[in-house]
Amino acid sequence: MVDLFPGEFFINGISAFNEFKTIIQDRPDIMAPKRKMNAVSPYAFNGAVYQDEHAYENTEITLNLAILAHEEERALYRRKLFYALSTGGYVDIEFYFDPGVIYRCALVENYSYANKYFYDGVQTTEVKLSVAPYKTKKTNAIVLISDHVKLTENVEAPGQFFTSFPTFKVTGSGEVYITARSRDIIQRYDLVNLTNDTPIVIDNDMKFVYGLTYESRYTTSVEINANLKMKTREFMRIPGSYRIITSGNVSELSVTPNWRVLV
Repeated sequence: MVDLFPGEFFINGISAFNEFKTIIQDRPDIMAPKRKMNAVSPYAFNGAVYQDEHAYENTEITLNLAILAHEEERALYRRKLFYALSTGGYVDIEFYFDPGVIYRCALVENYSYANKYFYDGVQTTEVKLSVAPYKTKKTNAIVLISDHVKLTENVEAPGQFFTSFPTFKVTGSGEVYITARSRDIIQRYDLVNLTNDTPIVIDNDMKFVYGLTYESRYTTSVEINANLKMKTREFMRIPGSYRIITSGNVSELSVTPNWRVLV
């Protein structure tokens, strides 16, 4: 994990200070996400009954930013910062006050820069962002099985209240089972018709299963739909640390835990 200096932040892995000469002036307040519940008032019933959707709404964050550049350079950095934030969707932001954790943010309101009160070399603005309810811990893929040899089976949570939305990459043949056990909770993937020349990726973010094909060892992979290779319909959501158990002919297996916790 890279240490960030006070005020520094990264947008999609790019340092805002190095690329846009922009820093955060003070630590922002972040409101806790609101749980999605629908109020229903039944006939002859006192009060309301709430239907829980088991999900959360986005929250908001306002960044008080400063561009540290002289007037002749400032317009260029303003445009670069705007294009980095205004993508029509979410961008991944890592803040100095929560290093190693990714916030998914979307620019949903226009913003302007202060033109009357600024020092030479500094101009300020406030940017309001919509923030997805879960933030993600930055983690690398963990190799569980390599060349038919089990290296590890344990996936450790980075802290309390973290939930894993794991992405698996598996190479094997025939029918393969991938089981995750977290205390008394057991979840399983059942994959069929695997071949050793086509690794399969179970993408928990996109709720999608795809295969990777290669024209040769020197070319990049091409993704092909492999949803029919997974008989399981539910994707894993695992609270806390867990253990991975496999059965069948598995030659390679890795997992990216995608640990998440509410912002």
